[in-house]
Amino acid sequence: MPGSHVAARPAQVRRPEGLPAEVEVQPAVPARAYLPSKAEAAFAVAFVRCGRTTGLFAALDKAEPAMQKEIAERHVAEFSGLNPQIEALAAKAAEVLKER
Repeated sequence: MPGSHVAARPAQVRRPEGLPAEVEVQPAVPARAYLPSKAEAAFAVAFVRCGRTTGLFAALDKAEPAMQKEIAERHVAEFSGLNPQIEALAAKAAEVLKER
């Protein structure tokens, strides 16, 4: 009898002591527990504050779609060459699912 998929339980997000109130603490993806050291937490706070106050994050958010498009266009032949392989794997997967 085959096994089954079990939904991952989200890890409890623990807020490290001493973080400023405006600092967002989000769960890991995929869910797993991790408690950063004080040095890691301090670095993360400084990094995010710097990125926000200097406008770096906003500039990256604005520039990212164009960068992604340029990369995709530069590699379109490679990506297109993968399509037959993806289609073959999808067909095999469909056959396996039919057998269940």
